[in-house]
Amino acid sequence: MQAVLQDGMESDVQKQWVERSVLAVDAAFPFPDYSNWPDCERLLAHAQVASALIARYEMRSLECAGMLSRAALYLKQRAKYAESEVFQRQALQIYEKPAGRR
Repeated sequence: MQAVLQDGMESDVQKQWVERSVLAVDAAFPFPDYSNWPDCERLLAHAQVASALIARYEMRSLECAGMLSRAALYLKQRAKYAESEVFQRQALQIYEKPAGRR
């Protein structure tokens, strides 16, 4: 259903919804303290989709980088180092080259 809806949207509207979705994941994904691990695990799949959307739409906001960093830290704490590295590298690219800079 989502694919059908996305295909029917104009590209600018689609990008707007992608940005809103990524910001929603950012707002929901907590700092990965041990007490928040269940919430982090529940939201991890959403963070993975958001990561792909961030790359696809070349999003460069600090909110994107923050969410990616928190997801990376959670994965590192869970000893999922390879997965953590993917998120951390993506966050680092954003921190090094934020929106508006070349």
